[in-house]
Amino acid sequence: MSPVKASERPIDGSRSSRPPKGEHRPFAFDELGLSGELASALGSAHLASFGHTAWSSQTMAWRCVRKLAAFLHARGYALKVPLPSTVATEFRDWLGSLGHAATTCQSVLNRILAIFGWIERNAPALLAPGTRIKVLGFRVEPSPPREALSEEAVKRILECCYADIEATEASLTLGQRLLARTPLTSEESERCDLIAELLAMAGGGMPSQRAVHAAGGNLSRRVGVAGGLRGLSRQIWMCPEAMVPFYVAIVVQTSGNPQSILTMSRNCIAAHPLRTDLERVVWEKPRSGKEQHAEAPVGRKWSAPSLIRRLLALNANLLPATPPQHRERLFLAYPLVGKSPAIPSSSLLHILVNEFAERHGLPRFQLRDFRAASADAHHRAGGSMRIAQKRLNHESVATTMRYTRLDMRQAEHESRIRHFQGLLVRESMQPRADAPKGSARSGPVKNPAETVFGFRCGDPFGGIAQGSRSGELCLQFQRCATCPGAIIPLDNPQVVARLLAAFDALAEGRQRALAEGWQARYEMLYEPTRVILAEDILPAVSKAVRGRAEQLVKGRQIPHLE
Repeated sequence: MSPVKASERPIDGSRSSRPPKGEHRPFAFDELGLSGELASALGSAHLASFGHTAWSSQTMAWRCVRKLAAFLHARGYALKVPLPSTVATEFRDWLGSLGHAATTCQSVLNRILAIFGWIERNAPALLAPGTRIKVLGFRVEPSPPREALSEEAVKRILECCYADIEATEASLTLGQRLLARTPLTSEESERCDLIAELLAMAGGGMPSQRAVHAAGGNLSRRVGVAGGLRGLSRQIWMCPEAMVPFYVAIVVQTSGNPQSILTMSRNCIAAHPLRTDLERVVWEKPRSGKEQHAEAPVGRKWSAPSLIRRLLALNANLLPATPPQHRERLFLAYPLVGKSPAIPSSSLLHILVNEFAERHGLPRFQLRDFRAASADAHHRAGGSMRIAQKRLNHESVATTMRYTRLDMRQAEHESRIRHFQGLLVRESMQPRADAPKGSARSGPVKNPAETVFGFRCGDPFGGIAQGSRSGELCLQFQRCATCPGAIIPLDNPQVVARLLAAFDALAEGRQRALAEGWQARYEMLYEPTRVILAEDILPAVSKAVRGRAEQLVKGRQIPHLE
């Protein structure tokens, strides 16, 4: 049994609902209380400036025009043509006095200035000479970055969704049994009779509260005992509150844009083109004009395809009463008694999601947070931004980077930098084509070598140090401090620990040289290294690195100097 079709009820002509698909009902500019010339110009400006945009954008612009009309009435300009030259500035100041957020005021101002710009070009007689359209904007402070939802928080939200989904399935299964008049208990039998009586009164839907009171007898009391008209309606038809857990869980499982997922088609499950163990959920993203998809294993209880199939079974009885523009949508719900089944509006979903979080003791969250959380999780698990890009269906990885945290990308960037630094070092160590034939290395070492005093030599066979010959091991392996081939990474605690150990050994050797009478040999062989360590190298080491290096010095052994 489905609710009463919309076509069976009188249409009240309300402008608050979207017109049926294919129909274009004009906005009521003639009802703004403005002069005919101005109302006509505003209508034309609205169509020219926003007629090509989505319906939601047109509606938002219409609301801004209504704010402009409210301003014109407040200032006494509603029937005044031409408008005063200060109208744009005055409107800006009036907006600022309303107490709205700066972002809201700037958004309204931008749309109205676009409309004024069209009027200035196409109907200049409506503006006084010297009118300045450009005005000072509102100072919009950058919003602080939102804290990304943690993996634990997402799991907790999903657990709450799954619990609500199971409760909804149990309730609607009972409701279907009541509609089929197959009660299992006397209490269910009484409710069967009550539901049948109510549906008969309204011709297939729930009657209004007024109709129930007018029926007399004990009907009103019986309805109250059974949970009221709203409660009975939600026991037999999917309502927006019951649909929200399905919606949230599918948004999480697909990592899709919430608005695009909301308009998902009922035939959104497709076979995987290559694998039989996977299936796809597909949907359209109007802004990109391309099909999006997410893959999931076949047969999983809580996968997105399984949730979609379960939702299809629960709201299938709404289809006969659903208007054509909503009939092919997945997230159908029966909002209120006397209305038609439809997909809930974004504003209603925002309220219901907050109520869902409050009911389960969850922190407030926004549906868009799941997309960023999914990007973080896939980036972390896959170790590559490309994995997150594929999950979010982005054409460019630059778009995906806006959804991930900088601290995660920093580690990846540093790893990539180290990789290419290594390639540069290895390339620089390869023999040059124009090098002399006698420069071939006779030793086995091809990578940078560590010396006894903790330096790293870029090429111990390169003949760099004075007195050494190319292709033979350097004979001055203890005097790297004065060699241009020395590599000294001062941010590495391991390297700094060797340098500190070398400095201590040199200082000890200096004292022994004085005591044992070989000072001249020490001055010639070792003193230059000690001086360079003391005056040039160690002072350049940061306190943090030096502190960590000092803890490693004890395990370093330097050969006895003689």
